[in-house]
Amino acid sequence: MTFPQGPSPTSAPTASDQAVIEVTTSFFFLAFVLYFCKAYVAINGQAGQQKWGSVSIPVAPGRYTVEAWTNYFIAPEMGRNGVVVDAAPGTVTRVHWKAPWLIFLKGSIKVTGVEAIGASPAAPLANSPTAAFPPAGAAPAPPAPPAPPAPAGWHPDPSGRHEQRYHDGTQWTEHISNAGVAGTDRPE
Repeated sequence: MTFPQGPSPTSAPTASDQAVIEVTTSFFFLAFVLYFCKAYVAINGQAGQQKWGSVSIPVAPGRYTVEAWTNYFIAPEMGRNGVVVDAAPGTVTRVHWKAPWLIFLKGSIKVTGVEAIGASPAAPLANSPTAAFPPAGAAPAPPAPPAPPAPAGWHPDPSGRHEQRYHDGTQWTEHISNAGVAGTDRPE
C-alpha cells in the first residue's frame, strides 16, 4: 500500500518530525459477507487496498483527507466517506470507518483519538474509573503541568507566507501546510 509521505527531511527523522495516521476499518458482524470484500483507504486521493482491521500510515505533519470504502459485488465504492485530519508532529491520529448497513449509504468515519507516538493505548484515561482509584500504597501522582498559553495545533501562518503553521503550545514550529500539502519552513 503506497501513501503520501510528504517532503523528505534533510536529516534523520525523529518522532517530532513525523506523524502517523492509523485507520481502522470494520463492519457490523451480521454483514460477515463483507469479510470477503477488500477494504480501501485513501489519503489525499492516493488509495491503497488493505485487509479489514487497522493500518498505520506514517506521514509528514500536515492536513490530510482520509477516505475509506469497500468494493461490494454490486456497489463499487460502497460506503465511501472521508474526514479531514490534522496530523501533528509526534502524534498518532486514529480514524475509524465502519461500513454502512445498507449498500447505498455512506459509511461512518470519525477521528477517535490523538496521542503521542509511543504512548501506551492501554494506559487508563484521566476520567476513567480505574484512574480515579490508584492501587493502595502507590505514590501520589505528580501535579498536572500548567495549561499552555496557546492551544497546540494548526493555525493560520502569522508570517503570511503559508496557509497554516503548527504551534506546539509554546512556539511556532517549522511545520507548514499549503492546500493540504505538508512541508517545512523555518519561522521568522
